[in-house]
Amino acid sequence: MEQVKVLVIGKNVDIVQLLVKLTGKFKNLLVSGTTEETAILQIQEENAPDILIISSGLTDQSEQTIDAHIRLIHPNIKIIYHYGGGSGLLKGELQSVVDFEI
Repeated sequence: MEQVKVLVIGKNVDIVQLLVKLTGKFKNLLVSGTTEETAILQIQEENAPDILIISSGLTDQSEQTIDAHIRLIHPNIKIIYHYGGGSGLLKGELQSVVDFEI
């Protein structure tokens, strides 16, 4: 099965790193993370993630800008807004956007 690329973005370095670690434990997910909002604007087709996890710390305006950009330029990227709740919730959120067991 092909790996699903996941990008985590948020402003809190520790939370982003934790989400990368937790998400990386699920099979078939290749995960990276960033605290740089401009990274979203630099996504090209060849390096686009399949899933974008938006975490805490971004302003409402930043979230709206990122969401609009992704939906316009990369409409196939699934967006998950994750602000906490534990690994069980995270797994459920991921499972809702992939079509295989993680």
